[in-house]
Amino acid sequence: NESVLKFYMEDFANRMKKEFSKIAKTPKVVKPKANPENPNEKMILAFAITYPSLFFKFLEEGKKITLHNPVYKKIFDCVISEISINPHTRETMMKFLESKGFNPSVLLKFEIDALIKKPDTAENIIREKILNLHKENLQFEKGELTKQALLATDDNVAKYQEKIKEINQEIEQINKQIENLI
Repeated sequence: NESVLKFYMEDFANRMKKEFSKIAKTPKVVKPKANPENPNEKMILAFAITYPSLFFKFLEEGKKITLHNPVYKKIFDCVISEISINPHTRETMMKFLESKGFNPSVLLKFEIDALIKKPDTAENIIREKILNLHKENLQFEKGELTKQALLATDDNVAKYQEKIKEINQEIEQINKQIENLI
């Protein structure tokens, strides 16, 4: 019966709107773009190359983040895997990357020069950039989960809501960590 079907569809839509009104009011999350000018991605990559032995301290955090620029991602993955195996200085890392066909000194000159001039604050800079990029990735994931939750069956909605709640808590923790750095 068309009228009964229409009634159920409208009722379901109203329930979903009511259930997700808080989520629907949040600003839309824009997927991090593969933008060569993303300052977080560029600075993280530059730091990993400039201070590879210091970046080793951030290795686990570094493995959690995703660089969306395909060129930066290739270089970053190469750096991460190499740092996991061998210790490096800036010079040996640059030579290693050049042997792999990358030219980071041209690609990241400004960022590398900025980090070399601020060695005492470089660690805080990179910690902030990693946290910011991790937060961007979580906000994107939250947006995707929200979209999926709106289309999910009643049985699955609770799972999405729980995961969204966990992501919100993680984002809040990251915000606090960033505040403590400033």
